[in-house]
Amino acid sequence: MDEKEKILHFTRELFIKNGFYNTSMDEIAKELRMSKKSIYKHFPTKMALVEEVGQNFRDTVKENVLKLLNEQTGSSITKIKAIVRFFLEMSIKVDKRWIEDLQTHAPHYWNDIDKTRKEVILGNLSKIIDEGKVEGLIRDIPTPILMTIFLNSVTSVINPEFLINNNFSLNEAFNHTFNLLLNGIQTKKAKKLHQKAQKSEK
Repeated sequence: MDEKEKILHFTRELFIKNGFYNTSMDEIAKELRMSKKSIYKHFPTKMALVEEVGQNFRDTVKENVLKLLNEQTGSSITKIKAIVRFFLEMSIKVDKRWIEDLQTHAPHYWNDIDKTRKEVILGNLSKIIDEGKVEGLIRDIPTPILMTIFLNSVTSVINPEFLINNNFSLNEAFNHTFNLLLNGIQTKKAKKLHQKAQKSEK
């Protein structure tokens, strides 16, 4: 990892956890144990660093989702589970301060990231749900309603505070929530396939 990559990698994790508005270049330099001059050599301003982090975050999300979908060879139900889980893990990892800072202080960067989120995550989820309907695995419920129920339910139940207070692991909470939601949207055909898959896993 070269110097620029090291700065970018560290700062991306820092901004995603703490936001960027109240994070100074002095703090970044201190944590990286390098001079501000070294940072400014690659990123002439703080906003240049924010822009690069935003682009890196956007590209990483896109790459991970496409890779995830390419690796999934099962039914649309399997793909839905994979993409919803990715959305959940990303939501837990990203602190609201990062999003709020982008929306308030760098809206043009936020619009770019949000566009990618909608196209890559929500766009693919919508397509997979429609595929599931064609396959006869998902009930004929309007896709926007299904997407909203899935994503809102998962993120409402599975957050750090809930997991800690109720002593659930992320896997336990996700599987319980997903299976509960799945029972409400899948057809009888899908339920039979799901039961068969569960038996083969045991």
